[in-house]
Amino acid sequence: MHFAYLKYSNAYFYRMIIFLKFHLPFLVLYFFSIVYCHGQKVGTYLIDSTVNMESITWSPNGKIYVLDFKSGSVYRVEKDTLKLIVTGFEHVSGGGTDLQGNFYFGVHPQGKIYRINHDDSVELIAIGLYAPVGLQLSNNSEFFYVVDFDNNSVKKVWIADGKVEDFVINQGLRGPDGIVAKTDGNLLVANFTNNRIHEIALNGEVRYFGEHSYEGNMGYIAKASNYFYVASVSGHTIERFDQIGNRTKFAGSGIKGYMDGNALDAQFSKPRGITSNPAGDTLLITEEGGRIRYITELQNYPIIVEDVKANSIFKIFPNPTFDWINVDFKCESDCQIVKLEILNTSGKIISKQTYQTINNEIHKDLYLPKFSAGLYFLKLYVDNEYVGFKKIVKLIY
Repeated sequence: MHFAYLKYSNAYFYRMIIFLKFHLPFLVLYFFSIVYCHGQKVGTYLIDSTVNMESITWSPNGKIYVLDFKSGSVYRVEKDTLKLIVTGFEHVSGGGTDLQGNFYFGVHPQGKIYRINHDDSVELIAIGLYAPVGLQLSNNSEFFYVVDFDNNSVKKVWIADGKVEDFVINQGLRGPDGIVAKTDGNLLVANFTNNRIHEIALNGEVRYFGEHSYEGNMGYIAKASNYFYVASVSGHTIERFDQIGNRTKFAGSGIKGYMDGNALDAQFSKPRGITSNPAGDTLLITEEGGRIRYITELQNYPIIVEDVKANSIFKIFPNPTFDWINVDFKCESDCQIVKLEILNTSGKIISKQTYQTINNEIHKDLYLPKFSAGLYFLKLYVDNEYVGFKKIVKLIY
Protein backbone atom coordinates (compact mmCIF):
# COMPACT_ATOMS: atom_id res chain seq x y z
CA MET A 1 0.00 0.00 0.00
CA HIS A 2 2.80 2.40 0.95
CA PHE A 3 4.76 1.37 -2.17
CA ALA A 4 1.75 2.06 -4.40
CA TYR A 5 1.29 5.48 -2.83
CA LEU A 6 5.02 6.25 -3.24
CA LYS A 7 4.91 5.12 -6.86
CA TYR A 8 1.91 7.38 -7.54
CA SER A 9 3.60 10.30 -5.74
CA ASN A 10 6.76 9.91 -7.85
CA ALA A 11 4.72 9.73 -11.05
CA TYR A 12 2.84 12.83 -10.02
CA PHE A 13 6.14 14.60 -9.25
CA TYR A 14 7.62 13.81 -12.67
CA ARG A 15 4.45 14.93 -14.44
CA MET A 16 4.62 18.21 -12.53
CA ILE A 17 8.27 18.71 -13.61
CA ILE A 18 7.35 18.15 -17.26
CA PHE A 19 4.37 20.47 -16.98
CA LEU A 20 6.35 23.27 -15.31
CA LYS A 21 9.08 23.02 -17.93
CA PHE A 22 6.62 24.15 -20.59
CA HIS A 23 4.12 26.19 -18.57
CA LEU A 24 6.11 27.96 -15.85
CA PRO A 25 6.16 31.34 -17.68
CA PHE A 26 2.38 31.28 -17.98
CA LEU A 27 1.90 30.36 -14.31
CA VAL A 28 4.19 33.23 -13.27
CA LEU A 29 2.11 35.65 -15.33
CA TYR A 30 -1.11 34.21 -13.89
CA PHE A 31 -0.10 34.59 -10.25
CA PHE A 32 1.39 38.00 -10.95
CA SER A 33 -1.97 39.11 -12.34
CA ILE A 34 -3.62 38.20 -9.01
CA VAL A 35 -1.67 40.81 -7.09
CA TYR A 36 -1.06 43.41 -9.78
CA CYS A 37 -3.63 46.05 -10.65
CA HIS A 38 -3.45 48.93 -13.13
CA GLY A 39 -5.70 50.96 -10.84
CA GLN A 40 -9.21 52.13 -11.60
CA LYS A 41 -9.95 55.84 -11.46
CA VAL A 42 -13.05 57.50 -10.02
CA GLY A 43 -14.09 60.81 -11.52
CA THR A 44 -17.07 63.14 -11.77
CA TYR A 45 -19.13 62.91 -14.95
CA LEU A 46 -21.84 65.48 -14.24
CA ILE A 47 -23.27 67.56 -11.37
CA ASP A 48 -26.79 69.01 -11.19
CA SER A 49 -27.77 69.72 -7.62
CA THR A 50 -31.37 70.45 -8.64
CA VAL A 51 -31.95 66.79 -9.52
CA ASN A 52 -32.39 64.08 -6.87
CA MET A 53 -30.79 61.26 -8.85
CA GLU A 54 -32.00 57.79 -7.95
CA SER A 55 -31.29 55.41 -10.80
CA ILE A 56 -29.34 55.57 -14.05
CA THR A 57 -29.50 53.44 -17.21
CA TRP A 58 -27.04 53.32 -20.13
CA SER A 59 -28.96 51.94 -23.13
CA PRO A 60 -27.45 49.80 -25.93
CA ASN A 61 -27.67 52.76 -28.34
CA GLY A 62 -25.58 54.91 -26.00
CA LYS A 63 -28.33 57.06 -24.45
CA ILE A 64 -28.12 57.66 -20.69
CA TYR A 65 -31.34 58.08 -18.68
CA VAL A 66 -31.50 59.44 -15.12
CA LEU A 67 -34.56 59.28 -12.85
CA ASP A 68 -35.44 61.83 -10.16
CA PHE A 69 -37.45 59.86 -7.62
CA LYS A 70 -38.82 62.79 -5.62
CA SER A 71 -39.94 65.04 -8.49
CA GLY A 72 -41.23 62.15 -10.62
CA SER A 73 -39.07 63.20 -13.59
CA VAL A 74 -37.05 61.40 -16.25
CA TYR A 75 -33.95 63.04 -17.76
CA ARG A 76 -31.54 62.12 -20.52
CA VAL A 77 -27.89 63.12 -20.59
CA GLU A 78 -27.12 65.32 -23.59
CA LYS A 79 -23.83 67.17 -24.03
CA ASP A 80 -22.90 66.91 -20.36
CA THR A 81 -26.25 68.32 -19.21
CA LEU A 82 -29.58 66.80 -18.20
CA LYS A 83 -32.48 67.22 -20.62
CA LEU A 84 -35.95 66.81 -19.10
CA ILE A 85 -37.93 64.20 -21.06
CA VAL A 86 -41.07 63.77 -18.95
CA THR A 87 -42.30 64.87 -15.51
CA GLY A 88 -45.50 64.99 -13.47
CA PHE A 89 -45.43 61.52 -11.93
CA GLU A 90 -45.52 61.06 -8.16
CA HIS A 91 -42.36 58.92 -7.97
CA VAL A 92 -40.25 57.24 -10.66
CA SER A 93 -37.53 54.63 -10.23
CA GLY A 94 -35.72 51.73 -11.83
CA GLY A 95 -35.17 51.61 -15.54
CA GLY A 96 -34.44 49.19 -18.35
CA THR A 97 -34.20 49.08 -22.13
CA ASP A 98 -35.27 46.75 -24.88
CA LEU A 99 -33.08 45.72 -27.81
CA GLN A 100 -34.25 48.75 -29.82
CA GLY A 101 -33.09 51.13 -27.09
CA ASN A 102 -36.56 52.16 -25.89
CA PHE A 103 -36.48 53.07 -22.20
CA TYR A 104 -38.85 51.63 -19.57
CA PHE A 105 -39.35 52.87 -16.00
CA GLY A 106 -41.59 52.33 -12.99
CA VAL A 107 -44.09 54.72 -11.39
CA HIS A 108 -45.33 54.32 -7.84
CA PRO A 109 -47.36 54.18 -5.72
CA GLN A 110 -49.55 53.80 -8.85
CA GLY A 111 -47.65 50.62 -9.78
CA LYS A 112 -47.30 51.31 -13.50
CA ILE A 113 -44.67 50.73 -16.17
CA TYR A 114 -44.11 53.34 -18.89
CA ARG A 115 -41.99 53.38 -22.05
CA ILE A 116 -40.17 56.30 -23.65
CA ASN A 117 -39.97 55.69 -27.40
CA HIS A 118 -37.30 56.95 -29.80
CA ASP A 119 -39.32 60.09 -30.55
CA ASP A 120 -39.58 60.79 -26.78
CA SER A 121 -43.28 59.98 -26.72
CA VAL A 122 -44.38 58.30 -23.49
CA GLU A 123 -46.56 55.19 -23.52
CA LEU A 124 -48.23 53.24 -20.71
CA ILE A 125 -47.19 49.58 -20.88
CA ALA A 126 -48.54 47.87 -17.75
CA ILE A 127 -50.52 48.39 -14.54
CA GLY A 128 -51.16 46.25 -11.48
CA LEU A 129 -47.83 46.42 -9.65
CA TYR A 130 -47.00 48.12 -6.34
CA ALA A 131 -43.60 49.83 -6.45
CA PRO A 132 -41.75 48.71 -9.61
CA VAL A 133 -38.05 49.50 -9.57
CA GLY A 134 -35.36 47.42 -11.36
CA LEU A 135 -36.13 45.93 -14.78
CA GLN A 136 -34.29 43.17 -16.66
CA LEU A 137 -35.19 42.14 -20.21
CA SER A 138 -35.84 38.40 -20.67
CA ASN A 139 -33.65 36.24 -22.91
CA ASN A 140 -36.34 36.13 -25.61
CA SER A 141 -36.94 39.92 -25.30
CA GLU A 142 -40.69 39.36 -24.90
CA PHE A 143 -41.05 40.51 -21.28
CA PHE A 144 -39.27 42.21 -18.41
CA TYR A 145 -38.49 40.79 -15.01
CA VAL A 146 -39.59 43.63 -12.74
CA VAL A 147 -38.56 44.00 -9.11
CA ASP A 148 -41.49 45.13 -6.95
CA PHE A 149 -39.97 46.84 -3.91
CA ASP A 150 -43.01 47.13 -1.61
CA ASN A 151 -44.38 43.70 -2.49
CA ASN A 152 -41.04 41.85 -2.01
CA SER A 153 -41.48 40.11 -5.33
CA VAL A 154 -40.34 39.76 -8.92
CA LYS A 155 -42.95 39.97 -11.68
CA LYS A 156 -43.01 39.19 -15.37
CA VAL A 157 -44.36 42.11 -17.41
CA TRP A 158 -45.07 41.29 -21.05
CA ILE A 159 -44.21 44.05 -23.50
CA ALA A 160 -46.81 43.26 -26.17
CA ASP A 161 -49.96 43.30 -24.03
CA GLY A 162 -48.84 44.53 -20.57
CA LYS A 163 -49.78 41.29 -18.86
CA VAL A 164 -48.35 40.98 -15.32
CA GLU A 165 -47.49 37.58 -13.86
CA ASP A 166 -46.07 36.59 -10.47
CA PHE A 167 -42.61 35.01 -10.77
CA VAL A 168 -41.21 35.06 -7.20
CA ILE A 169 -43.07 36.24 -4.09
CA ASN A 170 -41.15 36.78 -0.83
CA GLN A 171 -38.77 33.77 -0.45
CA GLY A 172 -36.38 35.98 1.50
CA LEU A 173 -36.66 39.08 -0.68
CA ARG A 174 -36.82 42.23 1.45
CA GLY A 175 -36.95 45.56 -0.30
CA PRO A 176 -35.58 44.24 -3.60
CA ASP A 177 -34.03 47.09 -5.58
CA GLY A 178 -31.79 46.11 -8.49
CA ILE A 179 -31.92 43.16 -10.86
CA VAL A 180 -29.54 41.86 -13.53
CA ALA A 181 -29.09 38.65 -15.55
CA LYS A 182 -26.11 36.32 -15.19
CA THR A 183 -24.32 34.68 -18.10
CA ASP A 184 -26.27 31.45 -17.51
CA GLY A 185 -29.61 33.31 -17.60
CA ASN A 186 -30.26 33.26 -13.84
CA LEU A 187 -31.19 36.54 -12.16
CA LEU A 188 -29.45 38.42 -9.36
CA VAL A 189 -31.57 40.61 -7.10
CA ALA A 190 -30.01 43.11 -4.69
CA ASN A 191 -32.09 43.75 -1.57
CA PHE A 192 -32.05 47.19 0.01
CA THR A 193 -33.67 46.24 3.32
CA ASN A 194 -31.89 43.04 4.39
CA ASN A 195 -28.56 43.73 2.62
CA ARG A 196 -28.58 40.45 0.73
CA ILE A 197 -28.26 39.34 -2.87
CA HIS A 198 -30.40 36.47 -4.13
CA GLU A 199 -29.91 34.34 -7.20
CA ILE A 200 -33.11 33.27 -8.92
CA ALA A 201 -33.10 30.40 -11.40
CA LEU A 202 -35.37 30.52 -14.42
CA ASN A 203 -37.65 27.98 -12.73
CA GLY A 204 -38.16 30.40 -9.82
CA GLU A 205 -35.83 28.65 -7.34
CA VAL A 206 -34.23 31.19 -4.98
CA ARG A 207 -30.88 30.91 -3.17
CA TYR A 208 -28.35 33.24 -1.56
CA PHE A 209 -25.68 34.60 -3.87
CA GLY A 210 -22.36 34.79 -2.06
CA GLU A 211 -22.37 35.56 1.64
CA HIS A 212 -25.47 35.46 3.81
CA SER A 213 -25.56 39.23 4.33
CA TYR A 214 -23.48 42.32 3.61
CA GLU A 215 -22.85 45.63 5.31
CA GLY A 216 -24.59 48.62 3.76
CA ASN A 217 -27.98 48.67 2.06
CA MET A 218 -27.77 47.18 -1.42
CA GLY A 219 -28.84 49.57 -4.19
CA TYR A 220 -28.96 48.86 -7.90
CA ILE A 221 -26.78 46.27 -9.63
CA ALA A 222 -25.02 46.32 -13.01
CA LYS A 223 -23.12 43.81 -15.12
CA ALA A 224 -19.88 44.54 -16.97
CA SER A 225 -17.27 42.15 -18.40
CA ASN A 226 -18.82 39.10 -16.69
CA TYR A 227 -18.71 40.75 -13.27
CA PHE A 228 -21.44 42.40 -11.20
CA TYR A 229 -21.23 45.76 -9.45
CA VAL A 230 -23.51 46.81 -6.61
CA ALA A 231 -23.91 50.24 -5.04
CA SER A 232 -23.71 49.97 -1.24
CA VAL A 233 -25.85 52.92 -0.19
CA SER A 234 -25.04 53.22 3.51
CA GLY A 235 -21.57 51.67 3.08
CA HIS A 236 -20.60 54.41 0.57
CA THR A 237 -18.77 51.90 -1.62
CA ILE A 238 -19.08 49.98 -4.89
CA GLU A 239 -18.83 46.21 -4.44
CA ARG A 240 -17.76 43.75 -7.13
CA PHE A 241 -18.89 40.10 -7.48
CA ASP A 242 -17.79 37.35 -9.81
CA GLN A 243 -20.11 34.79 -11.38
CA ILE A 244 -20.14 32.54 -8.29
CA GLY A 245 -20.69 35.25 -5.69
CA ASN A 246 -17.19 36.05 -4.46
CA ARG A 247 -16.99 39.69 -3.41
CA THR A 248 -14.34 42.40 -3.19
CA LYS A 249 -14.63 46.06 -2.37
CA PHE A 250 -14.11 47.67 -5.76
CA ALA A 251 -14.27 51.41 -5.11
CA GLY A 252 -14.75 53.79 -2.21
CA SER A 253 -12.91 54.09 1.08
CA GLY A 254 -16.13 53.61 3.05
CA ILE A 255 -15.97 57.17 4.34
CA LYS A 256 -18.95 59.26 3.28
CA GLY A 257 -17.82 62.21 1.19
CA TYR A 258 -16.95 63.45 -2.27
CA MET A 259 -13.44 62.82 -3.58
CA ASP A 260 -12.19 61.58 -6.94
CA GLY A 261 -8.97 59.63 -7.49
CA ASN A 262 -7.82 56.03 -7.18
CA ALA A 263 -10.78 53.70 -6.78
CA LEU A 264 -10.15 52.49 -3.24
CA ASP A 265 -9.19 55.96 -1.98
CA ALA A 266 -12.16 57.79 -3.51
CA GLN A 267 -15.20 58.81 -1.50
CA PHE A 268 -18.88 58.33 -2.33
CA SER A 269 -21.98 59.71 -0.63
CA LYS A 270 -24.88 57.24 -0.59
CA PRO A 271 -24.43 55.81 -4.10
CA ARG A 272 -27.68 54.24 -5.33
CA GLY A 273 -27.94 53.90 -9.10
CA ILE A 274 -25.31 52.12 -11.18
CA THR A 275 -25.01 51.21 -14.87
CA SER A 276 -22.35 50.15 -17.37
CA ASN A 277 -21.69 51.25 -20.94
CA PRO A 278 -22.29 48.82 -23.83
CA ALA A 279 -18.55 48.08 -24.06
CA GLY A 280 -18.49 46.98 -20.42
CA ASP A 281 -15.42 48.99 -19.41
CA THR A 282 -16.99 52.00 -17.65
CA LEU A 283 -19.47 52.44 -14.80
CA LEU A 284 -21.68 55.43 -14.03
CA ILE A 285 -22.98 55.86 -10.48
CA THR A 286 -25.56 58.28 -9.09
CA GLU A 287 -25.26 59.62 -5.54
CA GLU A 288 -26.70 62.33 -3.34
CA GLY A 289 -25.80 65.91 -4.23
CA GLY A 290 -26.97 65.47 -7.83
CA ARG A 291 -23.71 63.86 -8.92
CA ILE A 292 -22.93 61.22 -11.52
CA ARG A 293 -19.56 59.58 -10.89
CA TYR A 294 -17.63 57.33 -13.27
CA ILE A 295 -15.16 54.46 -12.88
CA THR A 296 -13.00 53.44 -15.85
CA GLU A 297 -10.72 50.54 -16.84
CA LEU A 298 -12.92 47.82 -15.36
CA GLN A 299 -11.15 45.16 -17.40
CA ASN A 300 -7.86 45.81 -15.59
CA TYR A 301 -9.12 44.77 -12.16
CA PRO A 302 -7.17 41.84 -10.62
CA ILE A 303 -8.52 38.35 -10.07
CA ILE A 304 -10.37 38.00 -6.78
CA VAL A 305 -8.49 36.30 -3.94
CA GLU A 306 -9.77 33.26 -2.13
CA ASP A 307 -11.92 33.83 0.95
CA VAL A 308 -12.97 31.47 3.72
CA LYS A 309 -14.69 32.43 6.95
CA ALA A 310 -12.52 32.37 10.04
CA ASN A 311 -14.59 29.79 11.95
CA SER A 312 -13.60 26.88 9.70
CA ILE A 313 -10.61 25.01 8.26
CA PHE A 314 -10.86 24.36 4.51
CA LYS A 315 -7.93 22.77 2.64
CA ILE A 316 -7.48 21.16 -0.76
CA PHE A 317 -4.45 19.29 -2.19
CA PRO A 318 -2.71 18.64 -4.49
CA ASN A 319 -3.25 21.90 -6.36
CA PRO A 320 -2.52 22.27 -9.27
CA THR A 321 -3.69 18.73 -10.01
CA PHE A 322 -4.05 16.31 -12.89
CA ASP A 323 -7.05 14.20 -11.96
CA TRP A 324 -8.08 14.46 -8.29
CA ILE A 325 -8.06 16.65 -5.20
CA ASN A 326 -8.43 15.84 -1.54
CA VAL A 327 -10.81 18.07 0.43
CA ASP A 328 -10.36 18.53 4.17
CA PHE A 329 -12.91 20.58 6.07
CA LYS A 330 -13.39 21.05 9.80
CA CYS A 331 -16.00 23.26 11.41
CA GLU A 332 -15.11 24.63 14.83
CA SER A 333 -18.77 24.55 15.90
CA ASP A 334 -21.47 21.96 15.33
CA CYS A 335 -22.30 21.38 11.66
CA GLN A 336 -24.15 18.59 9.90
CA ILE A 337 -24.28 18.94 6.13
CA VAL A 338 -21.48 20.04 3.79
CA LYS A 339 -22.15 20.79 0.13
CA LEU A 340 -19.35 21.12 -2.42
CA GLU A 341 -19.87 22.72 -5.82
CA ILE A 342 -17.32 22.92 -8.64
CA LEU A 343 -17.89 25.79 -11.06
CA ASN A 344 -16.13 26.92 -14.20
CA THR A 345 -15.04 30.53 -14.77
CA SER A 346 -18.44 31.36 -16.30
CA GLY A 347 -20.17 30.43 -13.04
CA LYS A 348 -21.75 27.22 -14.33
CA ILE A 349 -22.01 24.41 -11.77
CA ILE A 350 -20.42 21.31 -13.32
CA SER A 351 -20.28 19.10 -10.23
CA LYS A 352 -22.19 19.05 -6.95
CA GLN A 353 -21.87 16.73 -3.95
CA THR A 354 -23.46 16.70 -0.48
CA TYR A 355 -21.91 14.98 2.55
CA GLN A 356 -22.82 14.27 6.17
CA THR A 357 -20.09 15.37 8.56
CA ILE A 358 -18.49 13.04 11.09
CA ASN A 359 -17.37 14.85 14.23
CA ASN A 360 -17.89 18.12 12.35
CA GLU A 361 -15.39 17.08 9.66
CA ILE A 362 -15.22 15.71 6.12
CA HIS A 363 -12.25 14.21 4.26
CA LYS A 364 -13.15 13.46 0.65
CA ASP A 365 -11.41 12.77 -2.66
CA LEU A 366 -12.92 14.50 -5.68
CA TYR A 367 -11.98 13.03 -9.06
CA LEU A 368 -11.65 15.33 -12.07
CA PRO A 369 -10.56 13.16 -15.05
CA LYS A 370 -13.28 14.46 -17.37
CA PHE A 371 -12.57 18.13 -16.67
CA SER A 372 -10.74 20.14 -19.30
CA ALA A 373 -7.52 21.87 -18.31
CA GLY A 374 -8.07 25.29 -16.80
CA LEU A 375 -9.22 27.22 -13.74
CA TYR A 376 -12.16 26.06 -11.59
CA PHE A 377 -13.74 27.15 -8.30
CA LEU A 378 -14.62 24.81 -5.43
CA LYS A 379 -17.40 26.45 -3.44
CA LEU A 380 -18.36 25.22 0.03
CA TYR A 381 -21.67 25.47 1.93
CA VAL A 382 -22.23 24.32 5.50
CA ASP A 383 -25.82 23.70 6.62
CA ASN A 384 -26.99 25.71 3.57
CA GLU A 385 -24.80 28.73 4.44
CA TYR A 386 -21.99 29.85 2.14
CA VAL A 387 -18.56 29.51 3.78
CA GLY A 388 -15.99 30.22 1.07
CA PHE A 389 -14.21 28.93 -2.01
CA LYS A 390 -10.88 27.70 -3.32
CA LYS A 391 -9.38 27.92 -6.79
CA ILE A 392 -8.46 24.66 -8.55
CA VAL A 393 -5.94 24.56 -11.41
CA LYS A 394 -6.58 21.47 -13.53
CA LEU A 395 -3.59 20.30 -15.58
CA ILE A 396 -3.27 17.97 -18.55
CA TYR A 397 -0.89 15.04 -18.87
